[in-house]
Amino acid sequence: LAQVAGALAGKERYTKRTLRERADETRAKLAGAWSIDPGPDHPELDTYLLTHGTTSFTPVAGADHARLVAERAEEALRAADEQALREWLIGRLPAAIAQAWTRLFDWVNEVNAKMKSASASSGVGVAVRVSVKAELPALVRTVYELACKTGAVWLDADARAKAGRALHQLINAADADDMTARVRDAVDVREWVDVTYQVTRPGEEPKNWGSRTGLSSGERRLVVLAPMLAAVAAAYGKFAPTAARLAALDEVPSEVDEEGREGLARYIAQLDLDLIATSHQWDGAPGAWDGCDAYDFESAPDRTVVAFPMLIRGLDLLPGDTVR
Repeated sequence: LAQVAGALAGKERYTKRTLRERADETRAKLAGAWSIDPGPDHPELDTYLLTHGTTSFTPVAGADHARLVAERAEEALRAADEQALREWLIGRLPAAIAQAWTRLFDWVNEVNAKMKSASASSGVGVAVRVSVKAELPALVRTVYELACKTGAVWLDADARAKAGRALHQLINAADADDMTARVRDAVDVREWVDVTYQVTRPGEEPKNWGSRTGLSSGERRLVVLAPMLAAVAAAYGKFAPTAARLAALDEVPSEVDEEGREGLARYIAQLDLDLIATSHQWDGAPGAWDGCDAYDFESAPDRTVVAFPMLIRGLDLLPGDTVR
């Protein structure tokens, strides 16, 4: 006690009441992990005994033991996190990348099949060509070769481990704030490809579209619109099926000839899009073949938008369609 009194000389002191209140607060915070009970009785000094599991400690020894337990817990957590990350990188992420790669090209094939209906009377149409970039970063190239080209399900243990190491480095190098964003940026397969528009003509090989491609104004408008509408439709894939699938155009493609407009209307219907445009001189109404009618919108004094029906086409069939 004399040593304690000497060590406390000149230090701030607390009353026994304050000490007991602090002990009660600490007991409540540590409940379930530690227990705090009164220690051996001394006339002028309150003592406490800490118990962790079945072992009792003095407050000072208990603090040392708590630090040791925390360090061991952190090491175990790091080991568990590394194991979980390793299993995810090697087992699940390559398969997810392979699935995304397959879905990307399934979408391209589906869109190209639909765009065949959106062609001008001259037969000019458009197709989307997707190819792997010639110069991929080394780590991305490794993941592509293993997960996409070979296929995740066909990888042996060594190849899966190699893909996992490459993915780990890509994720660590990604510039994002949280893990979800880093993974998304690291394995976005859309960034691994080049997209080219190709103009198709009957009896000719597809040619890459560019500023010098010989097209009429209507054909050029069709070549631009068809892939753009496909991209708009694809963007709605992340929303619920009940979401409004709207495609807004400043004007309808009046330069496209009648057959081309009918092809675009059929194409828009296949994409399940509702077209909104500032003009409605598309043989009556844009998208009317898909049940989208023409309305004139005006602003009321209270800023309410009022729609006046201009042409109600309903669900008429496209020219050339047959009743099913």
